[in-house]
Amino acid sequence: RGLPYERCAVNLAEKPANFTQVYSKAVAFSPHPTLSRAKVPILEELGGGVPPLVESLVICEYLEDRWPASEARSAQRRAACRLFVDRYSAAMPYMPLLRAEEGSEAEAEARRALEEGMRAVD
Repeated sequence: RGLPYERCAVNLAEKPANFTQVYSKAVAFSPHPTLSRAKVPILEELGGGVPPLVESLVICEYLEDRWPASEARSAQRRAACRLFVDRYSAAMPYMPLLRAEEGSEAEAEARRALEEGMRAVD
């Protein structure tokens, strides 16, 4: 689309303060209870008056709605894409892993479920 952007690589093992601040704004908590598991991508539209956005699908849909690629793209095609993402997301349940306490049995079970889902879509 030719939109200007700045790409910022983030070491998720050692998150910089500016990353955690933006993430907290995106999820409307300060500090966010799962900040240690904050993830990417994050879209921060500077000067746009829009809070930062997280989650790939949310970001893609926002960009498509704000700056449509083409008027020729049909609603049916967009729905088919959403269906694919929904099925893929259902097979790869990562949220329980993010919410589980580190080192807990819940974390181990969530990791097993995610790995099983990854094998299923491979």
